[in-house]
Amino acid sequence: MKICRRGRIAPRGGVHGRSEAALCARGFALSVLFLVSVGSARAATFTVNTIADTGAGSLRAAITSANLTPTVASNINFSVSGTITLGSTLPAIANTSPGSLTIDGSGQAITVDGANSFQIFSVNSGATLDLKFLTLAHGTVTVSSGFGQGGAIVNIGTLNVTNCTFLDNRAIGGIAIVAPGRGGAILNVGTLTVSNCTFVANQAIGSIESLGEGGAITNDGASLTISDSTFTDNHATDGGAIFNVTVATITNSTFSANQAAGIGGAVVNYGSLHVREWEWTPGGALSLRCAHG
Repeated sequence: MKICRRGRIAPRGGVHGRSEAALCARGFALSVLFLVSVGSARAATFTVNTIADTGAGSLRAAITSANLTPTVASNINFSVSGTITLGSTLPAIANTSPGSLTIDGSGQAITVDGANSFQIFSVNSGATLDLKFLTLAHGTVTVSSGFGQGGAIVNIGTLNVTNCTFLDNRAIGGIAIVAPGRGGAILNVGTLTVSNCTFVANQAIGSIESLGEGGAITNDGASLTISDSTFTDNHATDGGAIFNVTVATITNSTFSANQAAGIGGAVVNYGSLHVREWEWTPGGALSLRCAHG
């Protein structure tokens, strides 16, 4: 008798007319199939092959598909270049740990445009979104009452943005009920990491009697970490570029020509702010109200 698989013994002559070699080969093939199946359950990749807002192959369809397997690490890439002009906000990112979603525009030139009418992304509590090599432009959130929050993105989960550009996004606060606009490009209420990104001409706009806070970013979450990034010509009432309420760390970043009608041409800090290797030109002022380092 010979051992074919651990714990299984095949008699000479095979079983039901099958040779020992055939049984071993069949067992090996099943093992490989199982491993491939497990591997595919651990990660999924979707390719966007159209700049249309809707339909098969669109970014919207890819996000919808990724949300169907919330505990899987999903990746969205692009086989086309161009501008995706939205007709509505994209589906909320809704994965749960250990799931995540990466949207990677590397190798292409991808702009996602909110058409001056729509917020672009929202990240649910507990979800993780990584954005790479994208331009997010003309995202706009406008409300008739309450806070206008996150012109391009509102993050309640974990958001990592790398090598991205945020251009001319706006958060506009309520008019019927007086409230500020917060985070012209991004409102963070979770964990936000920004690396090697550019923020240009984003605005946080309040109603007539209210304030706009954080022309580019308002941080009111667990943490904000910024490195190797540039903030230029962003506007708000307070914090032309950044309005920090909680914990923020800024390293090796440049602020120029940002404007605040009230305080902090570049940054307003009401929380804990740690700044390293900071460079600023006019429009790079800070207003420090609490701890800083």
